Amino acid sequence: MFQKSAKIISCRAFGKPCFQKTSLAGRHNHWFPNGVSIPYEEILDGATWPRSAPSERHELICQRLHNAMAASVANLGSTQLLAPRTRIRVSRSTTICPDLGTR
Repeated sequence: MFQKSAKIISCRAFGKPCFQKTSLAGRHNHWFPNGVSIPYEEILDGATWPRSAPSERHELICQRLHNAMAASVANLGSTQLLAPRTRIRVSRSTTICPDLGTR
């Protein structure tokens, strides 16, 4: 059912991102050295919540989202795209690890 992904490429003729279909199976996840993520935990209002490792498909979609966002914020000096599940302290008692985050 879900067999194709889109790779962002630059269309010089139009000056905006274009998408090229690529196979999900052939994609390598560069966020994690072995291509597999690990379980993690978040702290919400002082309580620790264990999170299971996301699926391979989730990680590939996350990588595609990051690629698209990286292209969008590339020329913004005030914005930095964070790696997936970077720990972000929201308050003294809450630390989250979102799939997509900016600084």
